[in-house]
Amino acid sequence: ARMLLKFSSCHTIMLLGFVFSKQKKSEMTQATRNHECVHARQWTEVTVLSGTFMLALVLAFALSPWGILLSGAVYYVWYIIEWWIRSMVYSVLNDEWDCEKRDPYKDISFEREARFSEKDPHYLENSRYFAWLKEI
Repeated sequence: ARMLLKFSSCHTIMLLGFVFSKQKKSEMTQATRNHECVHARQWTEVTVLSGTFMLALVLAFALSPWGILLSGAVYYVWYIIEWWIRSMVYSVLNDEWDCEKRDPYKDISFEREARFSEKDPHYLENSRYFAWLKEI
């Protein structure tokens, strides 16, 4: 993942619950750490919930348990779908609602929660699980 970051414009990213960065640990700001840790918890929440749902399907319909591994991708699928929907809505409503100033990426529910909480070092201890849902 670190190699991919060399060719990317982003400097830090969370993949499968792990945080990767171009920066050294000592160079990373606390706000960036908080932001990425919120994403790691979001990924865990979505993965556990979708994994539980998929396990129920496996048990109920005698499906292959290998499908449960797909639960790790549900976060990213949700992320992409939400970005796509917001992009489409903003392009359609551009003239009426002045949406050209809105950034679909920044308005993704996962990003909104992470951005709003990055200055609070105790956010993860004090917040509710699935808090990103209120940002939809």
